[in-house]
Amino acid sequence: MGLGHSPRKNDANKSNTRPLITLETILDAIESMDQRLNQRLINVEEKTSLIYERVNELERREEKLQEEMDALKSSVQNCELNAKELSDRAQRKNNLIVKNVPESEEGEEILKELLQIIIPEAANNIVSDRVGPLKPSQNFPRNVRLFMMNPKYKSTALENCKLLKGNPRFQSISVCKKDMTKLEQQQHKLEPKITRSTARRNAKRPVDEQMEYEHPEVASKKPCNSTETD
Repeated sequence: MGLGHSPRKNDANKSNTRPLITLETILDAIESMDQRLNQRLINVEEKTSLIYERVNELERREEKLQEEMDALKSSVQNCELNAKELSDRAQRKNNLIVKNVPESEEGEEILKELLQIIIPEAANNIVSDRVGPLKPSQNFPRNVRLFMMNPKYKSTALENCKLLKGNPRFQSISVCKKDMTKLEQQQHKLEPKITRSTARRNAKRPVDEQMEYEHPEVASKKPCNSTETD
């Protein structure tokens, strides 16, 4: 019978070749796994930080876009207001304002006489109305707006205002060249008051900015180029 290897002996030899699992190898494995987990955690934190930065950047852009949209909206509104204001001024440019005309039949007669003096060739064609609503508590007459139709009529009327001077019939009447818009009235209130004597000394002012006829007794009461609110 030939000699051969014993199966049990072979199995014993194989088991002897397996690596021994020691506490040190277990700790090394745990440490390696912990390092991998830490690295993955660091990677996740870095990606999260990038996402937060991106979100913050998008929020800043959104805020900037909103500010630009608000500014554009405000600019459009200002343009609309400016266009409306310019249109309003253009419609008023030929108007005259007459102050202190009584709101009575006598006042209507005074107004007719005034028109016959300052614009005799078109007195019957001039349309007029009272400025603003009548308030129950108001103790003075509303201003009268004269629609002079064209610049020539307005210029003629202003030139003839000098004929009213010294006439007791128009003792308290003031004729003003400027039919101001609400915005102009607000701006006028913020301007420093200028007396008539100061205006006279300012000889270099353009003719269309000078004061029109105003009786001396009422010259100091109100600025000539002001109107009541429409």
